[in-house]
Amino acid sequence: AHWHNLSKLSLETGDDVDVVAEGLACNIHTMSSGSQGYGYDAWRGNWITMRVQGVNRGVYLNIEQRNKLFLENRNWVEDPNNTWMYKITGENETLLKVPDKDSGEVPPDYPDSPARIALNYTPFMPSGSGSTPDDAGLVADMDDYVNMQGMLSMAAINSFISNHDSLFSHYQNTYFMDYNMHDPCETRKRMYLPWDVDSVMKGAEADGDIYDREGGSTTWQEIFLDSPTYRPQYNQVMSDLMGTSLTQSNINSFLDMMLPILQDALAADPYNQFATPGTAGVLERFSEIKTWYSNRIVNILEQIWWDEPAGTILLKDDFEGTPWNDNWTGAWLQNTEDYKSSYTSAHTEDGSEGDFTCGNLDASDANVIHVAFWIMKDDTENDDIDLYYYNGATDSYDYIIDLDTLGADDVWLRYTDTITDSNYFEPDFKIRFNATVGNNENVWVDDVIITKLISEPNEPVISGYILNPKNAGIGGVLMLADNGGGSVLTDGNGFYEFPVPYGWSGTITPTEADYTFVPSERTYSKPVVVDQPQRWSPDYNGTSIYDLDSNGSIDFYDYATFASAWQSSLVDGNWNPACDFYTDLTIDFRDLDKFTTAWLIQ
Repeated sequence: AHWHNLSKLSLETGDDVDVVAEGLACNIHTMSSGSQGYGYDAWRGNWITMRVQGVNRGVYLNIEQRNKLFLENRNWVEDPNNTWMYKITGENETLLKVPDKDSGEVPPDYPDSPARIALNYTPFMPSGSGSTPDDAGLVADMDDYVNMQGMLSMAAINSFISNHDSLFSHYQNTYFMDYNMHDPCETRKRMYLPWDVDSVMKGAEADGDIYDREGGSTTWQEIFLDSPTYRPQYNQVMSDLMGTSLTQSNINSFLDMMLPILQDALAADPYNQFATPGTAGVLERFSEIKTWYSNRIVNILEQIWWDEPAGTILLKDDFEGTPWNDNWTGAWLQNTEDYKSSYTSAHTEDGSEGDFTCGNLDASDANVIHVAFWIMKDDTENDDIDLYYYNGATDSYDYIIDLDTLGADDVWLRYTDTITDSNYFEPDFKIRFNATVGNNENVWVDDVIITKLISEPNEPVISGYILNPKNAGIGGVLMLADNGGGSVLTDGNGFYEFPVPYGWSGTITPTEADYTFVPSERTYSKPVVVDQPQRWSPDYNGTSIYDLDSNGSIDFYDYATFASAWQSSLVDGNWNPACDFYTDLTIDFRDLDKFTTAWLIQ
């Protein structure tokens, strides 16, 4: 059978995550097909309800299979003898798919593409081929043969959706198109195309590293994302996409558009992976996905910022080369355990103790100092590894944090800090690690970067929404940020927006006498140095205390609940504390007055 001239469809069950998460990830690739991303149409996907002999087999995701028809439909094959499509089949391995050497349509000795022949080194070819050139040579080759905007876009998008099964993260799920670059009329360079998103939204906290995969970086990440040329370009592509197509509002709008279309089919799907059955589970999953991407956006912005912090670099040390510790004093060692494979870090020797202190850093004209580094611990205990800052007094250091509290052992952890205390703005500012480790206890530190801002930094803006159960905005809610963060009232759409001091951290609490809020507050534990737009979806849900059935309306159903508790007190069987609006343990005309006033307002 044929469908729209297609003889086959590629259907995904969403078994690794679910069809909503995978379908959104697929369409996020579509959203990124404009000038800020690929620059060409890289993806299409749709949801399909499958019935076999009248039996509902559930909702599937249709992802187009790359083949000759795919290429012809997009006018990518003007001359089939000068067009190649390869499939990535493993680390540094590819398989020619178009033309097909085994189909009999072309001679079996059909030559590889010019780009395939020229790029005869890792990560494009198996290890043991030609040597990977230095950064200048790599850039020259890429300029000749590869659409780097497209490739870096694909890497950035797959990282954005936390796809652990993509080219940069797992050497898989990618095709690329090559053209005859020897033809003077051919201007198209290699295009990388994703083709599956079966492993997305990994990490409950949406905190995955955008530069490395968990357990060690791949050769693609090491060669391109550690490149002094391509890492900044990758950051810029990611920032551009998140400022244009991949905004929270665009993602939410897409999900809001698809929810009424998919809701009934997903609720009836006997094989969906939602924790709660039926419509409630569908609504819950859509909300979870919105929240995950809200958190992901903020996390990525922070990673990019800390990777390329604003200001003047005072110290940037990855502990490479010989001598490796020119910028430090102390008896630490150079060690091959690092947060990027095949490089080195600073390491405390088993059973040793002592300080590891950086050299003098001129922060005398600073308004802000930023400190960031990676650290890994093994079998350490409280106060085995502490961080100190020099405060300007003679050999006087302030204790900052017990680094053992950062997280689990045997995992590289990122520490960042924003210093606004002028006591540290000294011509000889320093940081110090103090280690007291016993036998079989180890600490590694890597990629330390310390910067300063000389001019007064811009105040970052925190913004978001407070909505009722019907997703209508709640106006007039006081949003109060502690630690000097200020306050603001929500507008008629439930929107709030206010600047906080650069490097602020603390808690924001919504307050309105006649409402309860979930959550009751939100805490920003990391220093806020970039704007925080609508971090959650919504940021808070508010319910009027007079909305006794929590449906978003104050109506006769609520009145019936109130009437059933009329003139009761604490000892009566029909007592309902939710109806005691006057909080005097008696439900009477004073409570009725409050209720009817709210009812009339609604």
